[in-house]
Amino acid sequence: MSCMGIVLKGARFVVLLPALLASLLGGGVAGAAVLTNVQVLSQQGTDQANVPLTFGQVFREGDVPAGRTVVAKLPDNTVIPLQVDAKATHGDGSLRHAVLTAVLPTLPANGTRTVVLSSAAPAPGGAAVQVADLLATSFDAVVSLNVGGTAYELSARQLLQAGSGIRNWLQGAQVSEWIVGGPVKDAAGNAHPHLAAYFHVRAYAGMERVRVDLVVENNWTLVTGPGNITYDASVTIGGATVYTKPALTHYHHARWHKRFWWGAKGAPAAYVALDKTYLQETKAVPKYMDGLSPSATALSSWTRSVEPMGNGDLRNYFPGPGSDPQIAPLPRWTALYLISMDQQVYDAVLANGSGGGAYSIHYRDKGTGLPVSLADHPNISENPSNLPATSGSNPLSHDEAHQPSIAYVPYLVTGDYFYLEELQFWANYNMLQTNAVKREGAKGIWKEFDNQLRAIAWSMRTLGEVAYITPDSHPLKQYFVDRLNFNLSYFNNKYPNNPAANKLGAIDDWDRLNDGLLNYPPWMMHFFAWSMGHLVELGFANAVPIRDWTAQFVTGEMGGDGGFCYQLASNNRYLIGPTSSSYYASFLEWYQSALPASVTSQACGSQAMADAITAYTAGVPRPGQGRLQLGAIAGGGPGGEHLPRGIGRG
Repeated sequence: MSCMGIVLKGARFVVLLPALLASLLGGGVAGAAVLTNVQVLSQQGTDQANVPLTFGQVFREGDVPAGRTVVAKLPDNTVIPLQVDAKATHGDGSLRHAVLTAVLPTLPANGTRTVVLSSAAPAPGGAAVQVADLLATSFDAVVSLNVGGTAYELSARQLLQAGSGIRNWLQGAQVSEWIVGGPVKDAAGNAHPHLAAYFHVRAYAGMERVRVDLVVENNWTLVTGPGNITYDASVTIGGATVYTKPALTHYHHARWHKRFWWGAKGAPAAYVALDKTYLQETKAVPKYMDGLSPSATALSSWTRSVEPMGNGDLRNYFPGPGSDPQIAPLPRWTALYLISMDQQVYDAVLANGSGGGAYSIHYRDKGTGLPVSLADHPNISENPSNLPATSGSNPLSHDEAHQPSIAYVPYLVTGDYFYLEELQFWANYNMLQTNAVKREGAKGIWKEFDNQLRAIAWSMRTLGEVAYITPDSHPLKQYFVDRLNFNLSYFNNKYPNNPAANKLGAIDDWDRLNDGLLNYPPWMMHFFAWSMGHLVELGFANAVPIRDWTAQFVTGEMGGDGGFCYQLASNNRYLIGPTSSSYYASFLEWYQSALPASVTSQACGSQAMADAITAYTAGVPRPGQGRLQLGAIAGGGPGGEHLPRGIGRG
């Protein structure tokens, strides 16, 4: 009830805030309806003028209806230029996600300015920044990779001049961004068989500021002879060497990126803090308890930048035991950012999103230039592998069961294409790594007989997030939506639509089914239930039946049907049926059959019950697993995973 109260309180606040701001701010833009605001924090001790700000913004369904756009103004009603690059829409056609570029007239030294965002009718815009505008300057960005004495290079200017293969990511009067790239080449024009580079070139009007996001990859999927490659890397911007990295070992199917600025004014010294209340109320991210105030130590404890092949705060070995801040619906650093909007953890969110590039999960199709599609290659798999054999190994080990949400929030709040592709790579890999026959080829279905339940939960989370946020015009948008629906249909048909399914709301578990154990991990079920609730909040109606069905389990554990004592809800393992393939008919039968009278005779909620549980678990072996662990805090399993707050918002 308290969780529902928090949600309702937040919802009332978000509903009233636009009206309050509108009454305070008055007009400014005809027909404008205030949505939210952002805070712009100066990062230098001198005043700045005409400061460009580019960031990602997600919107609640219906806030920006089809046919309307977003405008920006200051609290004094001064309208400021705003470019809206719409990326994704909700089911009703309203704007879901956009990359916004505002030009702030002034930003005082070490000061803060508020920018108010409103929905309004679109107005004519100016001419878009063109490639020709950039090529009229001396701009160039060149990456050089010296492999065993042979120098391979790629020039952004030459690629832009060629004019083919240019992807327009942002386009408007304030800024345009173009993505170009391909294999690096030697002096004779011969392409390296595995190394490629991409330039994400973001040019602001006036050409006084150009951002270059350089991405270097070793990612081709179906090319023979992949492996680790060692090279000396150097980057020149405008003819000046700005970065070197000698003797870098680039792991197979991994990538890295670095950002640089060219132009008279360079990088704007400003940080954009989104409205955390509005962001959470969009349902794109979990709703956190109101009033949380992280300590200074908690906010400053994370890696804020990574070097090529560095992984930041991510685990070197994902499957390792023990509690870890990356294991949860969102990593701890990301959760801290969402409840604080602190710049230190914002930097950590981006750094760790970049660190995901160091793992060997990046499979790009050289033919399409996109993450490899199971629709095009339904039989490829890592289990067993039918991909080209690799030489060398990556010291960073990954899995699905302990996989964090790495790139979703970074893309959500920046709109940077690198993070979008990183999210797509991880979501796609989770399907590609499974047995092709068992996943039903192109469908990419994770089945309980073949995967741990926690691995399915986190994979479904990532797949739902990429289906939700991938731009509508992206060639992989429908691909990810379809694979999510394939998985939801599988689980809906096996459980809520199946009269013979168990009555506890328990998804079958790989350990229980394959090892013949009588033990069931409820904490994995918590993850799955949360993920289904998350998918519903992201707008996937097909997730409602399985979300509602699994809700029986987590509510039943808390005594929702009067048959179970909530003091047992943090159990590490349960005996939920008389055999490894059967289930008790109700929570009451489960409670009475699986536990001795020394426990069930005690009053739920009492110290006597706590003492009885402690005494009982001190001497009860768990088949194949040592001792039965009851009383773990917040659903922490053998890997120390964190129990999500809930499975929905009312």
